[in-house]
Amino acid sequence: MNWDSRDGFYYDLLRRPDGTAEHIRVRSLTGIIPLLAVQSFSSSDLDVDRNLDMDNQISLYLQVHGIDDYSLSIAHLGCYSSGRYLFAMVSPYRLRRVCRWLFDESEFLSPYGVRSLSKFHESNPFSMNVAGTTAFLQYSPADSPVAMFGGNSNWRGPVWMPINYLYPTFSGNSFNLGYIANDLEARLISLFQADSGKKPPFVKSNSYLDNYNDFENLYNFHEYFNGDDGTGVGASHQTGWTAVVRRMLLHRWGFSGD
Repeated sequence: MNWDSRDGFYYDLLRRPDGTAEHIRVRSLTGIIPLLAVQSFSSSDLDVDRNLDMDNQISLYLQVHGIDDYSLSIAHLGCYSSGRYLFAMVSPYRLRRVCRWLFDESEFLSPYGVRSLSKFHESNPFSMNVAGTTAFLQYSPADSPVAMFGGNSNWRGPVWMPINYLYPTFSGNSFNLGYIANDLEARLISLFQADSGKKPPFVKSNSYLDNYNDFENLYNFHEYFNGDDGTGVGASHQTGWTAVVRRMLLHRWGFSGD
């Protein structure tokens, strides 16, 4: 991943044999992965010197441990009233710029979570010629129309539960990370909430569940979900990661245990 200051996003960088390089300007989940590198510590976990500010303490710690360039390694995002410090690989400035794309509903944010590819590429497909071969990419909210990787490449728009769970609206307003996390959690939970017609969004039309009403006792934990309407896609019993929604529900109800 390489930071692009013009767009405020992380892109893959294509390096050619002649030494030239070019950003692959595709707004996909790969450019958001750097945001996942975060860690929080309580004040009791750290040997805090009250005579030094936190940035200076981190810099001193990294120097002692042989890490020379603090500015490129860890960003201190702040200390909260709970007494916890938050650190990340992405600086506050870069975080805000990436979130401008991440929480824009015309880009990554869908009613049901964060898409794996920006909806921008639905009407603005990306193409690139490399060594005489043209590669083409377009937003697709469910199964990809391109047969690859064993018959399907489904990272071109759908919502994936595990990636969403790891994240900490672009509406013109600024919100803290706690608010954003709760909002994203609510969107993911809504995949399994029945609407006025008593059908949760994950139910496919004309499927065996289409006329089923007792969803309290029958949920399908799909592999991933349509980035536009929330319909379940892929394997229907992906309890390996989609069942993580249970932890979100426990959080909503005030439970902390497994």
